[in-house]
Amino acid sequence: MNQNLKEDFLDVLLYLFEYYSEDPVRETGSNFEIRKHLKGAGFEDDVINHAMDWVEIFKGPSDSAEITSPQSLSARVFSDEEKSLLDSECQNYIIRLEKFGLLTPQKRELLIDKTVECILDLKEQGIKMGEMLDSKSWVNAIVGLIASGGSTNLAIHLIAMAEAGGFKITIEDIDEIASITPIIANVYPNGTADVNDFHNSGGVAAFI
Repeated sequence: MNQNLKEDFLDVLLYLFEYYSEDPVRETGSNFEIRKHLKGAGFEDDVINHAMDWVEIFKGPSDSAEITSPQSLSARVFSDEEKSLLDSECQNYIIRLEKFGLLTPQKRELLIDKTVECILDLKEQGIKMGEMLDSKSWVNAIVGLIASGGSTNLAIHLIAMAEAGGFKITIEDIDEIASITPIIANVYPNGTADVNDFHNSGGVAAFI
């Protein structure tokens, strides 16, 4: 998979996550319906083909993996290899997805295995995570932030994330983009609705 395809692949995975999480019933849709939806959203065929591998994993039966359902006070312990590849923020994010009911224990393990597999593939090819995003990607992220009337925290996080990937973004850059980007969502802090209303209205998938 070339670098541009990898960038688009990440976009379609994020889109699919929002698409499913906003309405779990969609998980029962056929592959044809999912492909048709992704095509309508503007994704190319080769990107969709790669993304469908992940769809097959998460549409598969949850009992396919031999994992005992955890007790209420149990906790998932990451192995040393997993810890070396998935930082603490990533680990916590996965655990939260399970806690919120978006992942079963079985699908949590499938997600971890597939993520580790992708990271090892990137390492083998000598591609760093920061190299998967170019300057256009960061500009698009800022546009999305501004157009949604988004969070002041996200402005700080974008600067930090970009720097980790080798890009320099300043508050002045965000302000310059904001001066020509219309706000098209009525979301706090620039509107009356909160992020839960935004999510219930379709979230990022609908917004895009």
